[in-house]
Amino acid sequence: EDARLQRQGKIQIRFQPQSLGQNGTSVSLEDPFRDALAEMAAARQQSVAGVIAAIDQKRPQDRNLSASIRIAVLEWARRTHS
Repeated sequence: EDARLQRQGKIQIRFQPQSLGQNGTSVSLEDPFRDALAEMAAARQQSVAGVIAAIDQKRPQDRNLSASIRIAVLEWARRTHS
């Protein structure tokens, strides 16, 4: 994996390039969110990129994509694991 790593405390943040439509963008996610995003995609039988694209389409324009992904993952985890 060629994602750049940055260590912050004991949690690594990965800068992962994602291709959304005709635009390329990067999202910064801590490993626990990244892992949960992969679980979320598997549960939906979608690719991670597909889930990110769906989140991107629904997010408020004043919220960045990384924050929107974290919120979507948290909401999914609460529904799934409660």
